[in-house]
Amino acid sequence: MTLAPSRLLPLSGNRCILYLLIIILLVSCGASKKPSETIVSETASNKPTDNKPKTLQEVLQKEAAKPDSIPKNLTDSSFNKKLFTYKDRYEIAILLPFYLHSIDGDTAKSPFIDPESKLGIEFYKGVIMAIDSLQAQGLKARFHVFDSQNNEDTVKSLLTAGKLENMDLVIGPIFNTQARLVADYCKKKNITMVSPLSPTDNITSKNANFIMANPRLDVHCEQLLEFAFDSMPNSNYVVVYQDNPIESKYAAMFDKLVGTYNMGHPSKQLKITKAIIKGKGLSADLSPYMSSSKPNIIIIPSVDLPFLVNIGRELYTLVNKYDLTVMGMPIWGTDENLRLDYSNAFKLHFTSPYYVRPEFFEKDNALRSAFIDRFGNEPSENALKAYDLVNYFGKLIIHYGINYRDMMLVDYSSAWSTAYKFRKNMVMDATGKEAVEYIENKHVNILKYEDFQLELVNHR
Repeated sequence: MTLAPSRLLPLSGNRCILYLLIIILLVSCGASKKPSETIVSETASNKPTDNKPKTLQEVLQKEAAKPDSIPKNLTDSSFNKKLFTYKDRYEIAILLPFYLHSIDGDTAKSPFIDPESKLGIEFYKGVIMAIDSLQAQGLKARFHVFDSQNNEDTVKSLLTAGKLENMDLVIGPIFNTQARLVADYCKKKNITMVSPLSPTDNITSKNANFIMANPRLDVHCEQLLEFAFDSMPNSNYVVVYQDNPIESKYAAMFDKLVGTYNMGHPSKQLKITKAIIKGKGLSADLSPYMSSSKPNIIIIPSVDLPFLVNIGRELYTLVNKYDLTVMGMPIWGTDENLRLDYSNAFKLHFTSPYYVRPEFFEKDNALRSAFIDRFGNEPSENALKAYDLVNYFGKLIIHYGINYRDMMLVDYSSAWSTAYKFRKNMVMDATGKEAVEYIENKHVNILKYEDFQLELVNHR
């Protein structure tokens, strides 16, 4: 079944939208255990007789024409299109966990949606919005949407049937077990695969076709330390961590990062002090590590909630004695057990793979308005991540054709929820030569909590 994107989800209201989505997928695919596929193909836009926008595509097309809407490096006409190879139409696959195999005819008549389907449905909403936007910008592509069912056998059947063999780009699966299967397949077939949400680095190896959109925690640590050194010079840098293998690994990584930083900045020669904490920080005393003459930058590479709660309590007792700033991982921005008054007092900075630019919520934002008109609510985190990711790769394909994978390494682009700065991660192969392990997004958002408000403090 072929679905026109502009008519795929025409109702408003969250329940009706989700219900209709399931019905559409059931009708087009059948509720079986075989790989389910929905093909979304390009459609010709209807031109209005007056100058007012009549379709979502036209609204987004006008928005895209504004100078600030598309990164300059993607619209710069100076590049020579003769250098790139283009196709009449591109094939793009998206694998999401809809769990259609668990829905029978009786279930489909009910407005109840299995909670396990929520991730796939929310992501799919963003995909649909991105398709509309890309069509308005001239992308000629077929989007093949598969239900991975979060099931290895389902994905194996999909691969055996050759469903991905002729794809120009594969996005997904979401979950690591199925992602490993698809990554190995794409490596053999030389197909570009994007892992959209997982920050795990053990999905594949020596695979130049594998792209991680969500950076590893290592990248968060790297970016946080570099930001601290660049924006808060002449400070007392203290890394606080527990004596366990995971956090000790990050502490050792900081040593290496400091060495690399000092090599590139010979006039600075910065150093860090390590504070190893035992007993989940219940009786921690950090005052010996504090400086009375310099700002104190406390970096905590931990995602252990009990430890962070205890350390946060200890640091709060020091804010009136020392100039103190705490820097940490994304958990500081997502867990309700970490007190906001503590975070505000010690000027918390933390990394996050997701932060929506404030201008997204302005009344004249065409994307937000179109999303609310179509779905009846604000885009969720996963919906906006999906929109940004699909829109980014679609724009690359528009401008660079089948050479988009090479060009994304030099095409740094900002989106609504993050930025994309893809770089190769290199390893030594068996012959002692460098090889690409995989390609990873090296951008993380660094947020500052001050006056009980969040602010993005690093460039995007």
